[in-house]
Amino acid sequence: TGVQTCALPICQELVVALAGPAVNVVIALVLAVILGQGDGVKPGTEPGAVPYLVKLFWVNVMLAAFNLVPAFPMDGGRVLRALLAMRIHYARATRIAANVGQSVALLFGLIGMFGNPVLLFIALFVWMGAAQESQQVEIRSALSGVTIRQVMVRELQFLGPQETLASAVQHLLDGDRKSTRLNASH
Repeated sequence: TGVQTCALPICQELVVALAGPAVNVVIALVLAVILGQGDGVKPGTEPGAVPYLVKLFWVNVMLAAFNLVPAFPMDGGRVLRALLAMRIHYARATRIAANVGQSVALLFGLIGMFGNPVLLFIALFVWMGAAQESQQVEIRSALSGVTIRQVMVRELQFLGPQETLASAVQHLLDGDRKSTRLNASH
């Protein structure tokens, strides 16, 4: 997965990432139309219904805006990565998007320390999500092209009861893809 103009997985990620905030925008638009028709109230409407719709409108506007903040694991981070991956390698795009996400997390954390403490939890969530996403893509990228044959155990090496723990550890650290088993039958 290198540089791609809009390969299927990248386009799918972009569409899926934009779908959540788009639903919030559609709900907000529908509510804006309902609220914009006169006073939005018909005879017999329950008291408090209009303030509820106004609150629901603003919740959807805020959710759309918040989810588009370019920080993993939020939709905005995935949008940023997809847009970057159209121009640069997917792993590098992920690293950049994760770094942006962690920068946003630091900003949330600072604001949270002096204002809303809930932002501290959001900052922690965003920081960890960005780090995990970046690490997962790095591992996948590093292992791409590695075959099972290259990492499989081909020979078993048995250790008898007289072998020391240091000897067993040394066999494991030799890295020759031989599996070391303890043989308790001796």
